[in-house]
Amino acid sequence: MIDNSDTQEELIGKIRELQKEVDRLNAQLKEKRFGLTWIDVPEAFEKESENKIPILEEVSELAIHNDDGKPTHILIEGDNYHALTCLNYTHHGKVDVIYIDPPYNTGGEDFLYKDKRFLDEYPDGTRIPSNHPLKHSSWLSFMKKRLLLAKDLLSDKGVMIVHIDEHEINELTILLETEVFTPDNNLGVIVWNKLNPKGDPHAISVMHEYILVFCKNKEAFNKLDDAFTLKKPNAQKIIDKAKSLYEKIGTKAVPDDIKEMLKQYRLPKTLYHYFEIEYNLETINKEFASWIKRSQFKDGEKAYCYIDENGDAFQSVSMGWPNKETPSDDYFIPLIHPINGMECPVPKKGWRNPSTTMSNLLGEKAPVYILPNMIIKGEIVFTQKKNGENNQPRRKYLLKENMTENMPSIYEDGSSDDQLMDDIGLSFPYPKSTNVSKYLLRNIFNNAKVVLDFFAGSGTTLHALMELNEEDQGKRQCILVQSPEKTYELHNGKKKALKGAEILVKKGIDHISDVTYLRNKIIMQGYSKKNGFVEGLGNSLKYYRTSFVGKNQPKSATDDDKLILARKAGCLLGLAENTLYEMEATDYYQFYTDEHRHWTCIYFQEDYSHFEEFRKKVVGLDGNEKSVYVFCWTDGAEFAAEFEFEKNITVKSIPQPILNIYKSLNA
Repeated sequence: MIDNSDTQEELIGKIRELQKEVDRLNAQLKEKRFGLTWIDVPEAFEKESENKIPILEEVSELAIHNDDGKPTHILIEGDNYHALTCLNYTHHGKVDVIYIDPPYNTGGEDFLYKDKRFLDEYPDGTRIPSNHPLKHSSWLSFMKKRLLLAKDLLSDKGVMIVHIDEHEINELTILLETEVFTPDNNLGVIVWNKLNPKGDPHAISVMHEYILVFCKNKEAFNKLDDAFTLKKPNAQKIIDKAKSLYEKIGTKAVPDDIKEMLKQYRLPKTLYHYFEIEYNLETINKEFASWIKRSQFKDGEKAYCYIDENGDAFQSVSMGWPNKETPSDDYFIPLIHPINGMECPVPKKGWRNPSTTMSNLLGEKAPVYILPNMIIKGEIVFTQKKNGENNQPRRKYLLKENMTENMPSIYEDGSSDDQLMDDIGLSFPYPKSTNVSKYLLRNIFNNAKVVLDFFAGSGTTLHALMELNEEDQGKRQCILVQSPEKTYELHNGKKKALKGAEILVKKGIDHISDVTYLRNKIIMQGYSKKNGFVEGLGNSLKYYRTSFVGKNQPKSATDDDKLILARKAGCLLGLAENTLYEMEATDYYQFYTDEHRHWTCIYFQEDYSHFEEFRKKVVGLDGNEKSVYVFCWTDGAEFAAEFEFEKNITVKSIPQPILNIYKSLNA
C-alpha cells in the first residue's frame, strides 16, 4: 500500500518490491504446465508404520515350490505404498511392465483406502455429498504417491498399463501426463468393449472401460521388436489352406464346397466324379477366394484371398505416395503393363518409391503369371478395367511375411473370470478377465522379464502370466502386491460380509490377499470341476509381508535403527538379487541362492567375531556369482579387500544404501 506519507526512498523501495513480484510471477508463468489442482489428502496409515522403517518378511509356510524349472513368483501382502517403497530398493529399474487395475472411485465401496482429514465429513462436521469433487482429491492423492513410486521401478524400456473406467479417466490421464510422466510418454488409450452394457435407465448404457498405456522412455520402448503387434489369429490357417490347394495342381478332384453341397443332398459317392475339375493356378484361386469369402475372418485377413505361383497366400496393396509433401518427378514415372505394353496410371501424389526401387520390384527378368483377373510380374500386380484400360498397379504382399498387425485402439472381449472363480470356490466380485490380461501383456510387451501388479485383487495377472509362459515357454516373473483388506465388517462382535464377499466369509476367508494367494495356489496345483480335473500349471511362489523396524523414519534413523535394519534386511537383499531361497541362517549371517547358482551372502552383525568363518564359507561356495553384503558404518571398502583376489564376488555395505533409497523417496 502506498500513501501520501511515504518518502521518495520508501516509494522507490516499494516499486522495487512490486517489480520483483512481477518478475516472479512472469517466471512462474513460464514454469507452470497444464495439469491438475487438488487438495492433497494424507492417508490414515497406522501410527507405527509412519515412524518406522519398512521391510519385507517372508511367510515361509505359505511358500509354494515346484521343482519344474518354471519361474518363482512373488506375492507381497501389505499396503502397496510400503511395498513399493521396499521394491524401490530391490527392483529399481528392473520392472518391464507395471500392469494395474486400481479402484475406480465410483462412489461405492470399491475405494477402501481411507484418509485422515476427509472421510465422510468436512472439518466443520458437515456431510460430504457422494458426488462432491473432493472425492477426486482423495483418490488423486492416493494414486499419485503410488504411481510416482512405481515409475522408478520401470526399466528404461518399461511400460505402465492401467485399467480405468469413466469415473476417473480424465483425471488419471492428466495425472499421468503432468505429474508422473509427460505427454510424450503417452502411448495411447485402448477402449475395451466388454459387450455387456450396464443397465442404467437414466443415461447412456456404458459397455466399455479404458486402458491407458505409458512408457518410461519412448526412444527405448520403440526399439522393441514386438511392441503393439498382434499375431493375425487365422493367418496360419489361411497359409495352410493355400498350400493344400496348391498341392492339388495337376490333379482332378471335387472342390470342397461342391463336396459339402453333395453331402447335403446325399448324392451317392459313385457320382462324385461328374463334379471333378482339373486343378491349375486359376482353379485353385477360384476355390480359395470362395473359401475366404465364406469364412468368419476379419477383413484384414480376408484380403489375403489369392494364391501365387509358389502356393503362397497374398493380397495387393496400394503403392501410392503416403505423405503430404509432393515427391520429385522420379516418383511419377509410369509402369508398363507386361502384356499389352501400355502405360499404367500413376497415383495422384506419385509412387511410394523412386523409379529404381519400382524397377527392382518389377524384376527385369521375372516371369509373368496370369491369375484370375490379374497379371503378376515380380512383386507388382496388374489389373484392367472392364473396358480394357489399365488400372493402377499394386504391390504384392505375402501373408507369410506379414503375420502380425498393429494393435488397434478398440478391443472387443466379453469374457469374464466369474465361472472360473466359482469353479475354484472363490467367488469374487468383478475379477479381472484372464483373457484380457493375456491379450494386453502378450501384445504390448511380449518378452517382459518382470511384471508388477500392485493392485493384485484376485491375482489375475499372475494367472495370465503363467498361462502365457505355458504357451510360449517363457520365463516371465510376476510380482503381486495386495493389502489384507477385510472381506467383512464387525457388527456387535459378529462378522457381516461386505457386498460380493458373502461366499468368502462363509469359507472363513477374511482378507482379499487370501484370495490372491489361494487362487494362484489352486491354478498351480490343479483343481476339479464338474466336467473333470484341470491340470495345474506348476510354477513356484514366495510369500512376503510388509513389516517395520526401528523407532524412527529413514531420514532420522539412529544407530540402533540401522543395527536392527541390517539384521532384518535378509529378505530385501535376497529379493534384490532374485535369490529367493534361504539355504543357511545363523545369528551372524545368512545365505540365499537361486537355481542358477547365484548366491547372496549377508553378514549382518556389528560384532565381527564370526566374519572369518563367514568369509571362508563364501569363498568355498560353488557358484557363478556371489553378492556379499556386510554391515558396516563406512562404504565397506575394508571388507571388499577381504575378497579382492576372489572371482565373481561383489561386496556391498548395509544398511545405509537401503536408507538412502528410502530417504530419496521422501525428499
